[in-house]
Amino acid sequence: MAIGFVISVFKHIFAVEISQPIIKSKGFYVWRSRAICSVFFYYDFPYHGLTIRIRQVTWHQILPSMPTIEQLIHQPNFNDEKHKAIISILYAANLITNHHESFLKHYGITCQQYNALRILRGQHPKPCTVGLIRERLIDRMSDASRIVERLRKASLVERVPSVYDRRAVDVAITKKGLELLADIDQRENELSASTQKLTKAEAATLNSLMEKIFDKLA
Repeated sequence: MAIGFVISVFKHIFAVEISQPIIKSKGFYVWRSRAICSVFFYYDFPYHGLTIRIRQVTWHQILPSMPTIEQLIHQPNFNDEKHKAIISILYAANLITNHHESFLKHYGITCQQYNALRILRGQHPKPCTVGLIRERLIDRMSDASRIVERLRKASLVERVPSVYDRRAVDVAITKKGLELLADIDQRENELSASTQKLTKAEAATLNSLMEKIFDKLA
C-alpha cells in the first residue's frame, strides 16, 4: 500500500510517495501501487546544508486491483488450467448470486422469484403455465409452484383460467409485478456490476466459452 503526500510548488503538482519500485531506468522510477501507476522525475535543491529531493508526478495509467482465484481461496496450486477454470466459475457464480440476493432483498424478492417474474414479463400480456416457468428457470432445482404461490401472495402474479383447458390454471404477471421489474430495470447497472469491467469483446468471448460448457452439460 503506497503512502504519500502532495505539495504545490510554482503551480506544479509534486508528490513524495513510499511504495515498491518496479522499474528503474535513466533518472526516473515507475512505481506501482494498488490504484495508480506514476512516474517520478527528481528535482534536487539545497536547503540549510541538506539536499531536498522532490519528485514531479505524472499520473498515466490506472492499475485496478484484480485478485486472483489463488488469493481469494488461499490455494496456490491447481491440477491444471481446466481445474482452475472450474473453480473460478464456481467461485464467480457464488459471488454473483450473493450480489443478486443482496440487491433483490431490498425489493422483497429472491433471485428465483425475479427470474420467474422476468419469464412472465416476456410472455405478457399472455399468461403461461407453471410448467413453462419451470423449464425456463435458471435454477432447475427450484420449486416453480412454490415460487409462483409466493409471488401470488405478494400480488406480483395472478392465477387465471387456462384458455385451452378449463381444468388447468395459468399464471400472469400483474401490474404491480411489471412496476416492480421496471423499478429494478432503472438500477440494472448495479445488478450487473460483476461484468462492468468487461469490454463488449471480452463479454462476447466469455459467452462463447460458456457455450462450450453448456454444449457439454446442458
